[in-house]
Amino acid sequence: MYCSDKASTERLQVGFDDGMAAFAPFEEEPHLAVAVSGGSDSMALAVLAKNWVGRRGGTLTALVVDHGLRAESSAESLCVQRRLQSLSISTEVLVWSGNKPTTGIQASARTKRYALLENWCGRHGVLHLLTGHHADDQVETIAMRAARRSGVDGLAGMSALVERTQCRVMRPLLGQNRDDLQAYLRPLGISWIDDPSNSDIRFERARLRRAPPPDLGQAHKIERAGTIRVDHERSVVRVLATSLTPHPFGFCTLETPNLDSVPAHTLAGALSRVVGWIGGRSYPPGPTAAMHLCDQIRRLAPGRAATLGGCLVRRGTGSLTVTREPGRLPVVRQLPLGPALLWDGRFWIETGHVGALRPPGEIGPLGPQGWKYVETSVSKRLVADIPKSVIWALPTLWIDGEVASVPHLLFNQGLRCEFSAIFRPQRTLFSPTFAVA
Repeated sequence: MYCSDKASTERLQVGFDDGMAAFAPFEEEPHLAVAVSGGSDSMALAVLAKNWVGRRGGTLTALVVDHGLRAESSAESLCVQRRLQSLSISTEVLVWSGNKPTTGIQASARTKRYALLENWCGRHGVLHLLTGHHADDQVETIAMRAARRSGVDGLAGMSALVERTQCRVMRPLLGQNRDDLQAYLRPLGISWIDDPSNSDIRFERARLRRAPPPDLGQAHKIERAGTIRVDHERSVVRVLATSLTPHPFGFCTLETPNLDSVPAHTLAGALSRVVGWIGGRSYPPGPTAAMHLCDQIRRLAPGRAATLGGCLVRRGTGSLTVTREPGRLPVVRQLPLGPALLWDGRFWIETGHVGALRPPGEIGPLGPQGWKYVETSVSKRLVADIPKSVIWALPTLWIDGEVASVPHLLFNQGLRCEFSAIFRPQRTLFSPTFAVA
């Protein structure tokens, strides 16, 4: 149904408001951030969100990412910013600087875009990040996942709500379609930009849009997949809540005296979450890889380990210990400028005047050689029962090739500046279960 008159336009706003109600409660005078690419979906989202937040005395900030993947991107970002400002919407442009990928472009761009958006929310204390994913995007996502045979979880599509470390990502338009969103903008005189990548057949989603509509089966089957996923995730969360002990050094243990009694599907789901969390990944391992890990662990003798997603999963007597895999750690690199950064997808690093040091500071894992250097200065009680692989993976400030600071080990080699590290992975472990739009 097209939003061609005032009544239907109002119905779209009501539909948006209903979608937002599912995310309640909000704080008084809420501050929302909305990701705006300039396309019709995100432009409509910005206007709908402006109306919603205005009635609550809150604040809206539009975030535009200048990805730099095309020569026109900077000009397009400024154009989007001007359009939003003409609608009295406060707007900030976030620039993706540095080298760009030559392969896996869309996946890399998506990861970087979310990192920029979420980091902005974290720095400004904004709890809610809205994205413009709509019903057509959901259909395409389910079709792509079905082609990859990703199972029931994949057929459930995108969750309407995802908890991240620095904010929660909300998708209030999953119940609306692209045609209605464009029809909503036209009578308001609001134009939009069509991203050329949306029709670039190098990318899977663009190819899917040119193909005949996918046969996804009946709608109730998709809804049923969502219900099954919710039930599964609740079982997974119960296992984690009753067995997992996290450690600020960046690892965790799962007390599993009755490992064989946990259903394989549930254990695989729990391990997938934990590996994605400890490994600092944007996405957890898929169900096939997680089930394979589950099978491996059941066959392991105590003291032996399996690997997945940059993690070591070691079986003990009645427990599992999940640590970062030493051989998959980042190399030592110059510390980027700026007051804060997420290192290895796991540790939030706060710096003072490190960037002004000469020679400049570098950040990387402690490693076995660094441990030899600091071992005699570290309290034995502090590192008692901490696996060596965990110690070697700790974030470390290096200056001129020597260890300058390891916050977790309370080691500071006369450093006159702030350097702190907090274990706060980019993925949350106990996020809400799948939200059906």
